[in-house]
Amino acid sequence: MRYLSLIITIPVALFAISFAISNRISVMLELWPLPFTIDAPLYLLVLGAVAVGFIAGGIVAWFAQHKYRKEARQNRSRVAVLADELSRYRTRAETAEAAARTANEKARLAAANDAANRAASSEPKRLTAAGQV
Repeated sequence: MRYLSLIITIPVALFAISFAISNRISVMLELWPLPFTIDAPLYLLVLGAVAVGFIAGGIVAWFAQHKYRKEARQNRSRVAVLADELSRYRTRAETAEAAARTANEKARLAAANDAANRAASSEPKRLTAAGQV
């Protein structure tokens, strides 16, 4: 972007300087309803008019973009609200996942314990050589 700015600015500045050097003749500017007259170099009047037009165009563009700047501000605040909401939902999901893991682990341990108890109760009693259990 910096180079693009230089590519545009340098030729425009050279043109303005060349124009100013070539048009140093003094002209009289008269504003009809007013009794004032201004004696100024031609380049000053032309470049001044261009500068005033440039500034006026910038002001018009700035006012025309008001709607988009307002929408961007509203979207930024909406994004902040949604980011907070997303953070809360992620926290809730992590808590729920941790609770589910704990419940699954407890259920797995209980199932293993039940299986061990059933296996121990279903074993046939073995008799020893003396006939005692």
